[in-house]
Amino acid sequence: MVTSAPGMRSIAAAASALYCLLCAGILEASTRHETAVRAAAASVPASHDRQQQCSSQAREQFARFGWRSNPGAFFVSHYNDRLRRCFIELQNVGASSTDAAHVEKSLGDAQGREYGAYVSNGDRSPLCEVALSSGETMDCHSSYEFDAWAKDFMEN
Repeated sequence: MVTSAPGMRSIAAAASALYCLLCAGILEASTRHETAVRAAAASVPASHDRQQQCSSQAREQFARFGWRSNPGAFFVSHYNDRLRRCFIELQNVGASSTDAAHVEKSLGDAQGREYGAYVSNGDRSPLCEVALSSGETMDCHSSYEFDAWAKDFMEN
């Protein structure tokens, strides 16, 4: 018959205790993960509903300001969860009186506040002004600069 030494029993007890702690940690991590998954799943319908509502508000504004009848005009809407606001980016492309490309871009929210605008007639320097988070305004010098600035509002 084999008998274990007292030191071996304490090592086995410590290993068993460590195993229980590891199991408890895994169980706790699993519970946190399940809670996070449930919270994310619950927010998906709410976020989807806000996106749908934002899209409806954008369509209403687009029609209200007469853009629907303009074949070169279109809009993109996005509800920004971080900023808790519905943003609408409007673009209008056409020809100016000198047959140069005419491009207008603006970014506003569903409440009617304008955050920035870009206008180019192709035959002269574009006009571009955007609002900064500080409340100040800044001139931009190209369509690319305007798009880079607007990206922060149109993505979460």
